[in-house]
Amino acid sequence: MAKPRAKIGDVFSIPIDDQRVGYGQVVLKNHSSFPIYIVVFWTAYDRNHEISLAEIVADEIALVGGSMDSRIYHGMWKIIGNIGPDQSRIPRPNFKVYIGHSDFVENFDGNRLRKATPEDVRHYDNRWSRSPMGFESAIKAFHGVGNWEPDFDKLTLKHALDQATDAPN
Repeated sequence: MAKPRAKIGDVFSIPIDDQRVGYGQVVLKNHSSFPIYIVVFWTAYDRNHEISLAEIVADEIALVGGSMDSRIYHGMWKIIGNIGPDQSRIPRPNFKVYIGHSDFVENFDGNRLRKATPEDVRHYDNRWSRSPMGFESAIKAFHGVGNWEPDFDKLTLKHALDQATDAPN
């Protein structure tokens, strides 16, 4: 049987515990330096609860970021359907990069915006991604299974929105 390949719009389940699952969606693929860019939605559902794709993707976003598709490919995150993502809901953070002895701010698409100020260097993250297990551990902790680790803060919608601003606060 062929292994599933993640596609933009794929909605997938993430196991939280024996009774509950969360859901995520592939919103971009092979964009800039991200193999996949995903959102994980807020609500945990009973594994036997039937829910429409439209209801899942209308939920609040809890986590967002770049990752890889290994848990989808190996069937640990099961694809349950495909629906076009609402790109207007997806934050596109800026990043700091170091090129030729200087720091720069670059946008989500990898375009250099400006030379970074000291405030930019303090505010923006280096370009990063998280393993699928990092997202799974974070959504489990979000729902009380395991501890919330400080590193999970970078995965939150709040952090992505903050990093998407044009100037540090």
